[in-house]
Amino acid sequence: MASWSRQRIRRESVLLAAMIFSVAAVALSFNYWSATRLLRQEVRESLRHLVSIAARQMDPELVAAITRPEQTGNSDYRRASAPLLELRRVVPEIYYAYVFINTPEGLRFTIDSTYYIQNQNSASAVSVGDLYVDPSADALEASRSGVITISS
Repeated sequence: MASWSRQRIRRESVLLAAMIFSVAAVALSFNYWSATRLLRQEVRESLRHLVSIAARQMDPELVAAITRPEQTGNSDYRRASAPLLELRRVVPEIYYAYVFINTPEGLRFTIDSTYYIQNQNSASAVSVGDLYVDPSADALEASRSGVITISS
């Protein structure tokens, strides 16, 4: 009878330890998930603030004057690109920073920072007026709403 009692105590101890471990694992997983989600939100919000600053520094008249492919890379294009280039220098993890316009045919590029700052293993920059083939849902929403959008 004494051995049965010890077996029972051992079994219940192991079961209790497994339950405690399971609860702790679930709690740690939830904390990790919550912290990761919060960190992503904070990073996106910080990026949105930086992009807003860059957007406010852009000269809308200068950007609107850039309408032809032969203007790609000229001095006006360089001046209009300056806020995007500064943004990419401040946050090197940003691979694409561009301005596009909404046309009846779809979104068309106006300014592309990759003309000056090339990405590794990436195609060359687009020219003024190039159609944005297969734009993301974020890009389409930004064009409709006029709200700055951060895509990942």
